[in-house]
Amino acid sequence: MDYSPMEQYYIWLASVEGMTPTRFYRLLTQFGDARQVWEDAVAAARLLPEKPASALLAARNQHRFYSLFNRIEGMDCQVITRLSDHYPALLTQIYDPPPLLYLRGALALGREKQIAVVGSRRASRDGRRAAQEIACGLAREGVCVVSGLARGVDTCAHVGALEGEGPTIAVLGCGVDVVYPPENGALLQRILETGGTVVSEYPPGTPPYASNFPARNRIISGLCPGVLMVEGRKNSGAMITVSQAAAEGRDVFALPGSIYAPMSEGPNQLLLDGAAPVVSHWDILEHYRWGQRGGVEKPAQAQPELDEDEKKLVEPLRIEEKSFDELANVTGFNSAKLNSLLTILELRGIIKKSPGRMYRA
Repeated sequence: MDYSPMEQYYIWLASVEGMTPTRFYRLLTQFGDARQVWEDAVAAARLLPEKPASALLAARNQHRFYSLFNRIEGMDCQVITRLSDHYPALLTQIYDPPPLLYLRGALALGREKQIAVVGSRRASRDGRRAAQEIACGLAREGVCVVSGLARGVDTCAHVGALEGEGPTIAVLGCGVDVVYPPENGALLQRILETGGTVVSEYPPGTPPYASNFPARNRIISGLCPGVLMVEGRKNSGAMITVSQAAAEGRDVFALPGSIYAPMSEGPNQLLLDGAAPVVSHWDILEHYRWGQRGGVEKPAQAQPELDEDEKKLVEPLRIEEKSFDELANVTGFNSAKLNSLLTILELRGIIKKSPGRMYRA
């Protein structure tokens, strides 16, 4: 990817260790542009704390400058700055927008139809199921689902979008070449292979420091006109993300839950505060006029024929996800019979097996 001379100085300044967005924009305000910061590096350093000031002066040499772009060319990623036409317009409207973004995959970060889905890493079965099914429904209607690739709700949102054959954007709290959590390596690869994007404001190689994730969350909500909270406690990171989104004037959606469920504390509070309730993907689609229930009906799929034993197994899985042991208790089948039925139903595409030997219809 070719970068204009001004973009090169922009990338150079943003890459200085300790150069937060706040410090970056303060320097631009003072000196006019990144090239002038290069020219007046000694004066610029006086406006910074000791460590980033030393880092700025150390980075201000031609060898370091050209080495930076040699490294970028050798990386499996691209860089877009706020000077680029590819920088998403919605993101420029938030407080402290990232000066630049590192990307793998498609450059399309500003699609017309885009929604953020967030929630707890320790989501309940119902929460995981809802995130996946809502994301799948949105993707089938051409909506890009944005989330953070974390365990729990994020993972299910990305998986649902892929099942709906739509693009999805994963915003990371580490470098775009770092797989975190490690078990999501295959999911990350599927996102890239299906026209999605992996994005981060942190340079490649950056580890997943805990302090990176609150900042990462502003990008998730900042890329979208609205954000859906599936599950999470009142003081959770997802709740902070939604609060930031509301402060930026974005639409807030929440999945209603039991008043006795700890993971429904956050969404229920949002509903009390005026968030729009969501019980299916149509609630979001109709809000934005991206789709309408009962519009063009898709041909109904023929229901599979099941014998009595198969019905006894499948019906509980239509209500909620269950483990092997739970199915054994519900059906009364012995292990051999249950294993055989599960294998047959999975091969027929009637049920799906999830990690941890969990099953759903």
